[in-house]
Amino acid sequence: MGKLRKSNDGEFRLIQAIPTTDYTDPNIFPVKPKYVYLTKIVKKEDGTGTIPTDSTQLPLVDPEQLLQARVQTSGIITNTGVIHVVNNNHTFTFFGDIKN
Repeated sequence: MGKLRKSNDGEFRLIQAIPTTDYTDPNIFPVKPKYVYLTKIVKKEDGTGTIPTDSTQLPLVDPEQLLQARVQTSGIITNTGVIHVVNNNHTFTFFGDIKN
């Protein structure tokens, strides 16, 4: 399911490792690699849908509510912290998304 964490703006984000067959040959790789995704959960277009505040509410979320951004690079340790790079077409904090 992933981990639900509160972001600095007070909203919750879902962090998941999702298995995929992208860029792999299932005949060569016996285990699917997992990509890390940062996900904002929003209401559906009709205004319904659960916005979870803890992980027990995650099963109530409809896939239509997920705004996902793949993390390209994760865990780069620097002198001042850890860097995680989100995909190139991601808009910071999902600003301007029609479902935001």
